Amino acid sequence: MPKILVIEDHQEVRENLEELLELCDYEVVSAADGEAGIALATQERPDLILCDIMMPGIDGYEVLSRLSHQPETAIIPFIFLTARAEKVDIRRGMQMGADDYLTKPFEEEELLKAIRVRLDKNRQMQEQFQRTLQSWEAFLSDARQAEGLDSLPTECSRQIFQKGEVIYKAGEQARHLYFLVNGQVETAKQMENGDRQVVHLHSPGCFFGYLPLIQGTTYQEQTKALEKTEIAILSREDFLCLLLNNRTFSMKFIRMLANQVREAEEQLLKLVFQTTRRKVISTLLTAQPGAGEGSEDHISLQELRQQTNLAFLNLNLILHRLDHEKLIHFQNDFVQLIDPARLAAALSL
Repeated sequence: MPKILVIEDHQEVRENLEELLELCDYEVVSAADGEAGIALATQERPDLILCDIMMPGIDGYEVLSRLSHQPETAIIPFIFLTARAEKVDIRRGMQMGADDYLTKPFEEEELLKAIRVRLDKNRQMQEQFQRTLQSWEAFLSDARQAEGLDSLPTECSRQIFQKGEVIYKAGEQARHLYFLVNGQVETAKQMENGDRQVVHLHSPGCFFGYLPLIQGTTYQEQTKALEKTEIAILSREDFLCLLLNNRTFSMKFIRMLANQVREAEEQLLKLVFQTTRRKVISTLLTAQPGAGEGSEDHISLQELRQQTNLAFLNLNLILHRLDHEKLIHFQNDFVQLIDPARLAAALSL
């Protein structure tokens, strides 16, 4: 039975929603304000969240922003319920990562249909990845049809490595994602005492070499083929495009990399967020000419996206969070630094 969290400050509306959803065989938990809603989302891990926008304390936008930056809640489908139907409000909600936006008053069937659609999409996203080259290339083919991912290659390049051949060495810059089609691969680390320690044995269907790609660092270990091995290779540019340019495929891709392990999935989400945050801050510090009253002291969202090469959704999530931390001022698609020194210090967080 799917679990739905309702965050709504009006008691009558909240109770009506609870009754309707329970009659439709959903398990329902509810909160009367944003803070309680965030706590319940973290504790209950619902399958979907319905959230009002205008609430006392923190509003629905802040609820979405904070949940989007918690790995354990970032992938939960989120639907805004609001009496505000202005285009700018809808646009802001969708840019921040909301999955849908329903304007009050709405028909019961409209709400139930929106819930069914989002639950079905999330269920498809969570389907077990069949760890074969055909499944990997089918995923890339599906992703290529999505917004922001049309630059992905039609198929992965493949390379054969002979027994004992090195795939990458410690100290080399990470440039590719590797998918093991067949054969066996060993990743080993040179210890300070001179010993060689095997840290991973990769079997067909495994992805490897992706953590340094996310971090933009060099490899810390050496990887070689233990027998004749075939590997499908994706460039770092295409890897980051998949990871950052479309929320649905990004989440599914992270699940594939984590091999359906919840702890690994949350660690990857956290790492991706931290890396993206640092990239945005570094770009802001470089691009922003200074703080002041003139328009020359602002950078547009469009310019920032061009310089960071991030999707609007991911960029908006980071900017809204930096705005909440009072490190920048983000309004009307323009960004202005408030405290460059504190922003620079945030790079190390």
